[in-house]
Amino acid sequence: MSGLYNMSKADFDTTLDLTKIKPYGDTMNDGKMQLSFTLPIKDDERGEEAARQLCKLMGLEDVNVAHHHALDTEFTFYVCYGSCVHTVNYTDIHVQTVEEETTVLTGSAPVSLMRGYQKEFTAYTGGRGRMAVSLKGYDICHNQEEVLAASTYDSEADLANPTGSVFCAHGAGFVVDWDEVEEYMHMEHTLESGNDDEMDVMEVTLPKRRHSSIELTQEELDAIYVRTPDPKKDRSTGPVTVRAKEKTREPGSAYQDPKWEARRRAKAGTEEYLLVDGYNIIFSWEELKELSERDIGAARGKLADILSNYQGFRKCTLILVYDAYKVEGNPGEVMKYHNIYIVYTKEAETADQYIEKTVRRIAKNADVTVATSDGLEQVIIMGQGAHRMSAPGLKEEVELALKELRGEHLGRQVNLKNYLLDYLDEETAKQMEEIRLGKEKC
Repeated sequence: MSGLYNMSKADFDTTLDLTKIKPYGDTMNDGKMQLSFTLPIKDDERGEEAARQLCKLMGLEDVNVAHHHALDTEFTFYVCYGSCVHTVNYTDIHVQTVEEETTVLTGSAPVSLMRGYQKEFTAYTGGRGRMAVSLKGYDICHNQEEVLAASTYDSEADLANPTGSVFCAHGAGFVVDWDEVEEYMHMEHTLESGNDDEMDVMEVTLPKRRHSSIELTQEELDAIYVRTPDPKKDRSTGPVTVRAKEKTREPGSAYQDPKWEARRRAKAGTEEYLLVDGYNIIFSWEELKELSERDIGAARGKLADILSNYQGFRKCTLILVYDAYKVEGNPGEVMKYHNIYIVYTKEAETADQYIEKTVRRIAKNADVTVATSDGLEQVIIMGQGAHRMSAPGLKEEVELALKELRGEHLGRQVNLKNYLLDYLDEETAKQMEEIRLGKEKC
């Protein structure tokens, strides 16, 4: 060292005590310090005294306000001079040092746990550490259950992104869970495991799914429940008739059951209708009831999808009726959803009233079944010539239909691959095999 702070001379202040060191001002261990700060007060005698008291609280004695001037009407800058009363034992200070100049640590961690880690990392490396982060990609979640619980996401309520796949058979669709898809698919999947770097990836933007709904006119509304001529009315346009193609049942089918056969023979040659009390079914089926507690719209959509698939199997005219009688000013609405009709009753009209009115008009010339667990409603519609079906009974029929669809689909599964050798005679096939193995040149 040099200048006023030269300690190489023999005549330096011998009173230096490393166990009680103070700031060096004019002489060794005099503790003299100079502080500068700004206070949000006026530049006057009161403010000067406030600055002096503040310095005393910070451990200074003999405080002198050497300088002060106003920065603004309510802010004043101060320069104070005083003696520090505190000391530090330099001999008791031990600092852990890093022997190696550089240490490199690598690893991976979830993004959620790395927030704010840079501050912690800087602290325990004494400001010497440097951290570089890059995105590794998707990996197994270490706290999956916790994340799912916090998200409150319900896959069953997400109709736009279903978890299963839809397979078709006999014009009807049925849902297959994601872990059973390979059992039902008739083509092998092409996504084989390999080197991801060698795979060409193509980004494809898919259009958003939306349910098709068609708003019907009043004439079309009438045609839903008047498919045969009304003898009391003269309709110039004539009746609107929809006839379903007769479906051939294979031996062993669920419809070979006597009760099914009896019903089929009874309704032979007549058009079949199925009217469903929507809310009665939703609150009777446990899975739909649970879904309705979270999202009633999702429950209605799921029931519509189930009945749409069922209609494709049964080939009847299916009308799903919902109560809307409490909606003020509601004129009523009828929509066509895929292959079924969805009816929202008008103001002051319940689903029961709509169903009773419809049964009275069509039951004489058509086979009508009403699905509801309302006991009184069942008695009324039976008296008008319609068949009754409880909510559990409808669920059973839906499950039977789904079971038959899946059984027929799996029963038809054969090897759909076409190989050249399968169509050659034995001698030619043998020759081609030898050429393939290199035993014979072509």
